Amino acid sequence: MKKIIVTTAHTLSKNNLETLKKAFSKKYGKSVEYDLRVDPSVIGGIKVVDGSRAVDMTVSGQLSQLKKQVLAKM
Repeated sequence: MKKIIVTTAHTLSKNNLETLKKAFSKKYGKSVEYDLRVDPSVIGGIKVVDGSRAVDMTVSGQLSQLKKQVLAKM
């Protein structure tokens, strides 16, 4: 069984959760266990951790990347 950690700023709606579950079930072709976390500090968006891989599409993650880019140009 595959385990996915999903972090959002607010609890996912039933519709969004079902969409997410369908996408990962299709991707892996097997049963997936979800660890759903709510962290208001991400501000918005979603972060998905799949084993050693992470996809950070949160507002806080984008702001962090922007900060790094601005500081690199100084």
